[in-house]
Amino acid sequence: MGCERIDLPDGGTAILCSRGAKSRAKCQFCGLVVHTKLCDFPLLGKKAGKTCSKKMCDRCAAKVGDDRDLCPPHAKAVRDAAVPSSVLADPHPFAMSVALDICEQAGIATAPAFHPRDRADWDEFRRERAAIFEYLGGHPRELAERMALELSGPAPRYAHVGPLFSGAR
Repeated sequence: MGCERIDLPDGGTAILCSRGAKSRAKCQFCGLVVHTKLCDFPLLGKKAGKTCSKKMCDRCAAKVGDDRDLCPPHAKAVRDAAVPSSVLADPHPFAMSVALDICEQAGIATAPAFHPRDRADWDEFRRERAAIFEYLGGHPRELAERMALELSGPAPRYAHVGPLFSGAR
């Protein structure tokens, strides 16, 4: 563990200790450079209230405010949904939630890739996304269904995923 002594302006001192492992983590997009930023885009569902927090280098991050950066997928979603730059640059904590709402209303996917548990789960996800793209996004039904199919990925061939072994050894 590396420790560093810091002299404070009031004359006091502080000791800052760190394992250093996280600070040396590579950018999750280019993998070439040590990350310097985390994505500030808000999440939905079980992780609502948290941010994406993917690790990015300066080159891969899209700066959208004074202390606000987006990862490449979320920067693309914001661009595709035509989120006004004034919303992105607004320092209010809920400004990014407004950007998320605009993306959702435009039918732009902001969630990570979907991994279905089984065929029924995949069908439900695809139907829900098609409805969102059609009704909230205003896309024609055929386009909405193609967009949902692209987002949901290939249909799983299995009916149910369960443990490989049943019972005790």
